[in-house]
Amino acid sequence: MEAFNAQSVILLVRYGEFEALLTGDAPVDVEEAILDDLPSELEVLKVGHHGSNTSTSALLLARASPEVAIVSVGARNRYGHPHAEVMGRLDQSGARVLRTDLNGDIVIRARSSGLYEVRPEWWPQRGAASLTSVWRWLCSCRRSHLHPRGHVE
Repeated sequence: MEAFNAQSVILLVRYGEFEALLTGDAPVDVEEAILDDLPSELEVLKVGHHGSNTSTSALLLARASPEVAIVSVGARNRYGHPHAEVMGRLDQSGARVLRTDLNGDIVIRARSSGLYEVRPEWWPQRGAASLTSVWRWLCSCRRSHLHPRGHVE
């Protein structure tokens, strides 16, 4: 399984001044191989491998300096994700952390100017156990109150 994780797609989303890194299940050695290609300040980081201790290294967090970190993880999963060690690294990085097991779906709306919004969104029809992350990268938002770097509702 680890060999498959090393082939995980890593996606750097750039929309004007907004940048987000989606790390898939890539392990630490793969993350560290791309460090030189990363921006020094990310708006959003999707934490690797559901918060497993095999991903989201301290080096990645120091290099990318994300404002917001999103952990896509199932409630009461059998692997114990997210790992306490990873949560500690996220805490030390200063990133605002949102988790799908605690916050529900996470919606991200961004403008090319760098204004963005990140907010949890519970789906009543699925109840409090909603586990699926919703990623909406919108070219133009209908909301007029998007905020500069760092706004999280």
